[in-house]
Amino acid sequence: MVIKEFNKLSKSKKVKESDNIKDLEIDSLDFAELIINAEDMFEIHLPDSELTNLVTVNDVILLIEKTKNTI
Repeated sequence: MVIKEFNKLSKSKKVKESDNIKDLEIDSLDFAELIINAEDMFEIHLPDSELTNLVTVNDVILLIEKTKNTI
């Protein structure tokens, strides 16, 4: 789901887990929308303090998995 959403937003290329989020040419509003969609889909809340540490697409995936497992 996460990679699919990044692919929708990325204007440059097909997204891989190892891609740096900043390199995907996704603006902050699109990124916020992606996070909100993930929270709704997985019925979780991703802590704002954790969002600032996200660098790669895989970081987003791991945070979602970590948050799901703590519920």
